Amino acid sequence: MTNWTLSDRHRRIDLPVGVGYGAPPQKVIELLEAVARAHPHVLREPPPRAFFTSFGDSAINYELRAWTADFGQWFQIHSELAAAMYTALQEAGCRFPSPA
Repeated sequence: MTNWTLSDRHRRIDLPVGVGYGAPPQKVIELLEAVARAHPHVLREPPPRAFFTSFGDSAINYELRAWTADFGQWFQIHSELAAAMYTALQEAGCRFPSPA
């Protein structure tokens, strides 16, 4: 087994999010990527990417992937990105489905 964290302190942050039907997918993808680019601890290279991953029962599922060099703070960055995503999506008029 190889411990890659000894030589590379980068860590990928994966954030899944479900957005209600009706929001244009390209708009959601652009918004998620913009949120990640705005965070000071998200690396520019490789650039953050958002993906349309699947159709859910009550939402379209997306995933934001971003990299940080702050290995020890990745979970804090994860939380900050999630909160920023929520705010940005709400401000853009996107809805989050409620559990049934």
